[in-house]
Amino acid sequence: MKFADYYEIMQTIARYGHALDAGTAPFDQIFTDNVELDLTHAGPPGQPGPVIKGRQHVLEAMTGSADDPHTYRSVLTRPALSHHTTNSEIVADRGDEVEVRSKFLRLGNSQPGPMPILIGQYLDTLIRTIDGWRISRREVISHGP
Repeated sequence: MKFADYYEIMQTIARYGHALDAGTAPFDQIFTDNVELDLTHAGPPGQPGPVIKGRQHVLEAMTGSADDPHTYRSVLTRPALSHHTTNSEIVADRGDEVEVRSKFLRLGNSQPGPMPILIGQYLDTLIRTIDGWRISRREVISHGP
């Protein structure tokens, strides 16, 4: 793998949290049109979440609206909510498709200060498109708060 590909893959993954926290969603620079977001392991035990298919449906699930993919007030973004992705590593390289495993942490406001409200792992599949590397599948696995 060329360093330029590695760099773009890591930038794509990092862009997600920055987009949510900033209140702007360049989802077209993050996800493919037909992305699959698997939330079956993202919630509390025994309460599987949905599998959401398509960038517009993902945008709607995260923001409450699919009308504007660039500017929104996210339903997941509340005052002092902060998304962090760490420890990203490419675990499979198939040329124009890679699998990346990352840890994530979401911090929220609390009385004593910012507190973790969700920690877990992303399992991403990214593909090379004519516009660059994009996430075509993301599985979110919660490890609890």
